[in-house]
Amino acid sequence: MTFRMTTKLAAAAGLTSVILGGIASPMAQADPIADGLNSIYGQLSGVGSDTLQDVDNGLQMVIGRVSAGGDWKLASYDATSDEAHQTLVTKSGGATIYRPNGSGDGRDALLTSIGQKGNTTGKATFATPGTTTRAWKIDGVTGADDQVYGQIQYSRSSSGPTTNISATGAVSYVPFAVDAVDYAVSSTSKFPALSLGRDTDAANGTTHVAPSTLFAIYNCEARRIITKDGQATKLVDNTYETGPGETSTPIHALIPQSSSGTGKFWALKFYGSESASLPSCVTRTYNSGAGTVQEHDGSAIDGDAGGIMPFSIPKWVGMAKNAASVTGFSGVTDVRHGAVLGTLNGIAPTINSGATLAMNNTFLTNTTTKFVSRTIYHVVPYRKLTDSTTPEYTMFNGRTSLVCSNGATISAYGFGVLTATSGPNSCGYTGTRAYSLIAPASNTATATLNSGTQAVDFNLTAFTTTYGGTKGAKIYVIATKLDGSEVQTLNAGDPVILDAGSTSKTFSIPYSSLDEGTWNLGIEVNSNLMGVAVWGTYGLVTKSILRDESSVSAAVTGKAKAFGRAVVTVSGAGVNPTGTVTVYKGTSNTGAVLGTGTLVEGTVTISNLTKQSKKGRVSVFVEYSGDSTYSSSSASVTWNVN
Repeated sequence: MTFRMTTKLAAAAGLTSVILGGIASPMAQADPIADGLNSIYGQLSGVGSDTLQDVDNGLQMVIGRVSAGGDWKLASYDATSDEAHQTLVTKSGGATIYRPNGSGDGRDALLTSIGQKGNTTGKATFATPGTTTRAWKIDGVTGADDQVYGQIQYSRSSSGPTTNISATGAVSYVPFAVDAVDYAVSSTSKFPALSLGRDTDAANGTTHVAPSTLFAIYNCEARRIITKDGQATKLVDNTYETGPGETSTPIHALIPQSSSGTGKFWALKFYGSESASLPSCVTRTYNSGAGTVQEHDGSAIDGDAGGIMPFSIPKWVGMAKNAASVTGFSGVTDVRHGAVLGTLNGIAPTINSGATLAMNNTFLTNTTTKFVSRTIYHVVPYRKLTDSTTPEYTMFNGRTSLVCSNGATISAYGFGVLTATSGPNSCGYTGTRAYSLIAPASNTATATLNSGTQAVDFNLTAFTTTYGGTKGAKIYVIATKLDGSEVQTLNAGDPVILDAGSTSKTFSIPYSSLDEGTWNLGIEVNSNLMGVAVWGTYGLVTKSILRDESSVSAAVTGKAKAFGRAVVTVSGAGVNPTGTVTVYKGTSNTGAVLGTGTLVEGTVTISNLTKQSKKGRVSVFVEYSGDSTYSSSSASVTWNVN
């Protein structure tokens, strides 16, 4: 893979952070870097939103590597790059994929990677430079999406789910910070100071002057800017007749590309839907359609006195710190191209300058401007977030996760830190889920009892998934007591492995651990495709377990102040009992334990019974634990301590 060294980190020395304005801040970079002889790959690889890419790049550096020289724990790939870097390889020996651009593309890449998404040709598609749509997996021609499995572990999203929300969703939108979206204009802008306004804002029917509001602009009520020496700047509609000495500047209201989370956010706020049709005066292109508006890239309004577009305040802050040569931001790509953030409702978007430049928190709390604030997310397979042994759990789950524990880094990149301690707006909350898990396309399983080995034989056949073929699975045998009083996983620590590419499996699991009663035995299949639902088939076979009676005989001997000795025999009607024997002082199993032993051919000698200090008669209770054949039993004996 070709990769760019996008920052001069003194990385060969292993430097991962510096002090920025009194706050610990990472050395930023674009795509993951090798920094010396280390890996360029990541344990958790993420793509998607442009808004989040810089802060994720910073988190990557602060959180560090799995081990010295090993993969990054978190590997973030930028939404865009130069023409020579439109493809990515996220794993050693992995597939080459097109670079997902924006929250929507990143989400689709993740959903395809976990087997959740595909189209009729088996490939997820999205727009790429110079094309309409194109499969995101390439291998010289175009590869199937099953070759992409496992390449992406999370995505960046500047918006939460508004569709496909599901309590059983395949992915969780995990919040980690707060963003605010302001309007940006060019350095040559003719715009007056703007306020938010409301959706009823309209140009005056007599004067044809419109309110100086974002709603008037983005609803096409304000189409031109009128300026004149000695006269206040005003916004007007297209029927306004320009007077003597007045200069008219056309307004170009822009919104980013369709996969952009910021574009969807702006559409949701001003048109009520992320996918709303745009008014005729609002476009996703500029220069008469020659260029596509990329989120947070001022190229679209560069030199345009009437150009206006949404722009993340924290994103702008990071670029400004880079431009000011603030230590730690040398790798943030500054694509403002002169774009300036506007004051909204009289509230400045930023405070301070240089190393202490930051988003103005008043923008987040003011009753009007907080309308354009938003929570930002990492999108992660839900199943991974429920397993405390996975790196996804450690990285994203809860306020003590690696991401949420790095609030200083989040703040350094201009974002607001989430302060809620619980609920959907708390950092690391995993309960907001989307995209219902796909059920396996077909499943057939049978089971028969093998009483000779006290095991159940299972035959699993024809397990397939909707997208990507079978990528392997873990199979568990679930035993459920008929009265519902108990559920056991018989092979919890040792799942049966269904190999990738295999669609059948025959295996045998012992049930000797089950106690007396009637049980339903079945299987649970956990596909390695995180977007595929767990398939459970219970009641494949019913087993009634009855334990035969056992009897205990014991003799206990020994002298005072010396170890005692117990010889215990447990008998039954058939095979020799197995299991353990425990000797208690007293007349029940509530007394002090004097000793334990394991039966061998129905007998055990326990030679180290606890010493007794005095001679005399001692009551002793001997208990047998029972096994898969025999029930437990006990006996009371007397130890004549000599």
